[in-house]
Amino acid sequence: MLKTTRFLVVLVCGIAALLLGCQKNKPDNDVTIVTDCSGAQVSLPKNISNVICIDQSFCAFMTGMGLADKLVGVHGSVIYHAWSPEFNSVYSKMKKYGYRPSSEAIYEANADLVVLNDAKYAEELRALGIPAIYFGYTNYEELCAAVDLIGEIFGESAAEYIDSWKNELFSTIESVTKAVENIPENEK
Repeated sequence: MLKTTRFLVVLVCGIAALLLGCQKNKPDNDVTIVTDCSGAQVSLPKNISNVICIDQSFCAFMTGMGLADKLVGVHGSVIYHAWSPEFNSVYSKMKKYGYRPSSEAIYEANADLVVLNDAKYAEELRALGIPAIYFGYTNYEELCAAVDLIGEIFGESAAEYIDSWKNELFSTIESVTKAVENIPENEK
């Protein structure tokens, strides 16, 4: 009788452990899927608080959106750009990385997100379990899509800035187009 009771207790505990272990395979509500600028689907935490940003324009957008406090690392050259003097005090306190930092250095930083301007390297980091996205654009439409990606990642905290930025961009393009419409093509 004692052996049977022990066997049943061990069996019940084993089944309970298996059931608890299977719960880890349920979808994580704290994760969101975004499509980066290369078309890759990337799983990211919903609440991102630590970002390593190797892409300079993404750094500028984050700073402009009031999200610089989430940056924990940037490309070293970001502090030398003409647009960045007012941000030097923010960027100078962050860890500096080269164009293609080692995966070990990135892994040790334990960032929620790594933003790169190299799609292949972002893919390599994702293969190692590091949440990395490619941020890049070559034309106006891709730029708008890239900015929308920032909105997907940071949600409400970025939405108002993105809308304002796009409205200003559209207005500027319209003004310039109107200003040059009467100039002959050979003089443009």
